Amino acid sequence: MIIAYSCWKPALCLLSATATRTRRASQPPTRRRTTELNMAAPVSIGQRLDSLKGFGPGFDFMRIALAMGVLISHAGNLAIGDGLKQTPFWFVEFSILPMFFALSGFLVTASAMRLNLRDFLIHRGVRIVPALFVEISLSALILGPLLTTVPLREYFSDPMFFGYFLNIFGIIQYHLPGVFTENNVAQYVGVVNRSLWTIPHEIFCYVVISLAIYWNVFNNRRAGALFFATIGVIYVALSFLRWLPLEPTTVKAVTDFGDQVRALLPFFILGCGLYLLRYRIPFDYRIFLVCAVFYVAVAFLGNSGLVNKFGMRPVTSIVFTYMVVFLGLASLPRLPFYSKGDYSYGIYLYGFPLQQTIMQLFPAAKNMWIFVPASIVAATAVAVFSWHVIEKPALRLRKSLSLTERGHTRRVKDPAMPKPVEVAADS
Repeated sequence: MIIAYSCWKPALCLLSATATRTRRASQPPTRRRTTELNMAAPVSIGQRLDSLKGFGPGFDFMRIALAMGVLISHAGNLAIGDGLKQTPFWFVEFSILPMFFALSGFLVTASAMRLNLRDFLIHRGVRIVPALFVEISLSALILGPLLTTVPLREYFSDPMFFGYFLNIFGIIQYHLPGVFTENNVAQYVGVVNRSLWTIPHEIFCYVVISLAIYWNVFNNRRAGALFFATIGVIYVALSFLRWLPLEPTTVKAVTDFGDQVRALLPFFILGCGLYLLRYRIPFDYRIFLVCAVFYVAVAFLGNSGLVNKFGMRPVTSIVFTYMVVFLGLASLPRLPFYSKGDYSYGIYLYGFPLQQTIMQLFPAAKNMWIFVPASIVAATAVAVFSWHVIEKPALRLRKSLSLTERGHTRRVKDPAMPKPVEVAADS
């Protein structure tokens, strides 16, 4: 019996190995990749994303953290003016919105690669517009009449009241008649919602992605390289517009346009590029640590004049983008209460008018130790309402409004291009 076993043992081992190879070959590519990654640490951002089945555990954490960063930044500006800018927190203020847009570029590109143009616009529209419409309406129709210092008849007949609704279309208006006119910080006197300034930038980013979808940029490597190279050339050209031999008024208009385009779009584009090149960029904590050291060094040793220099912008852009995506894919803890919904958009959108209201009704709240917690509680409460009553129900309309729910069924024309991974919660 022992002799028989010794004769059959090599054959049994061979059959076992063959069965294992067959079983692995029969697995879908994504499952095989995930199995392999369980045995070895991911070496690229794409592999890390695949191993997490397209959902980075830190994305929700980062969105809430960045929204809270905006809230704390506004709290400091409203309570103590530019006081925070004299501390290392100035660089946190400087980096929050760039990181927001870089993360958005990464997530939105994942969504865009699996949708046609019509469905992409529907997805973006139902994610952004309903909460924006409600916030603008509540500010103009309820908050304004309650806090205005002018008679209601004058308030509702003022062109400023009607103009405020242009915010819904991305034409930003900050003022309502007689509202928040007693703020002690000059730059925020009468400003109802300072956070709205990013809405046109967000719309512009979606226009860029829409053009990319229309021209099939994501499915063709050469077209993608040409498209983003063109954007890079335009970005550099906009930096030199102020030296063109034009009339002063024209120069100012062109320069203002260039500054607007260059403010946040580069970070969004870098987020797009990081997703498209996700299998070529390492997911490496050592790279993250280098970026983090650079971040801390600039925060303590640098200033806004340094980071706004032309040579520093590309460096900070890359650092911000890598850091926020790395943290989004890292195993960050789930926030117990905030993990029940995507409250970041509501916190960002409603935070500033709530803070202005607190400052007007409770002047003693100028103490930062009181103002910041009060702002967080108020903004979170309204954000929870917005998510469960407005945003989440609106998102359910996507399937009924879209022609198709493409998922992963989109055909990839360029065999060299990796298939997109569906990233959850692409807001």
